[in-house]
Amino acid sequence: KGDIILIRPGVSHRPLLRKDLSVPYRRDVLWVSTDLMEVLAQMDEEHADDWGVNLLRTKGTQWEFLCNLFHEGVKESKQKNPGWRSMVLGNTIQLLTELMRACRDGQELLAGREQTALLERIMAYLEDNFAERITLADTASHFYVSESTITHTFHSEMGVSFYRCLTQLRLIHAKTLIRDGELKENDNLPSVRSLAKELKISALTVKKAYDNLEAEGFTVTVHGKGTYVAAANAELLLEEQKKEVEADLEMAIQKGRRCGISDEDIRTLFEMILEER
Repeated sequence: KGDIILIRPGVSHRPLLRKDLSVPYRRDVLWVSTDLMEVLAQMDEEHADDWGVNLLRTKGTQWEFLCNLFHEGVKESKQKNPGWRSMVLGNTIQLLTELMRACRDGQELLAGREQTALLERIMAYLEDNFAERITLADTASHFYVSESTITHTFHSEMGVSFYRCLTQLRLIHAKTLIRDGELKENDNLPSVRSLAKELKISALTVKKAYDNLEAEGFTVTVHGKGTYVAAANAELLLEEQKKEVEADLEMAIQKGRRCGISDEDIRTLFEMILEER
């Protein structure tokens, strides 16, 4: 229910549903001449563009009313009351214009959803492989997209660069190892140069990451000897855990908003989950 299929002029059309389909359904068909589309294009040039959408799923969206417009046009055509041709023409023009708007809206929504889905796949890939050598070019090749697409996605969705995000993931993992005791006090970390060579990244990037770990109290650097895991600090570790939870909550809120969920509904979901736990 609520699906609208657009078939372009010159495209072969066959019935989309079998005649012996057991599930009851209603189908309204509107045939529009190319002459009418040309007239509409002269009035509004947007009608001349390729709308870029072949299937609209309107159920549960602001465009759900479009199906009613189909029904009204068919009803007028069948009843043939005085002036029915004018009514059908007016209905058709309104329907086509609303369809054009819905298609454009659908393209924007689809682009946003695709970008979010791409980001989620890349993040999963980075989390699984952050210990390996990862480059922007290799990641783009892995997902069959351009480097600029990934760069734009990270800036628009997360507000950081691809490499900044990757560095942050590695920092988080290092902190987790220290917090969980897998890296113990006085354990020696790889040198800046050796780690940079192993990951094939800039030594400056590694140096900045080590500086961040030291600034947050996770490591200490002894000149001429190297970088070591610092003594455990319970308050520091608790604060770090809070930061991670806050970051996860922020991502969940942003995802909910991108899906069209209101802040009130997000708050209600959060409270329900807390009560269940």
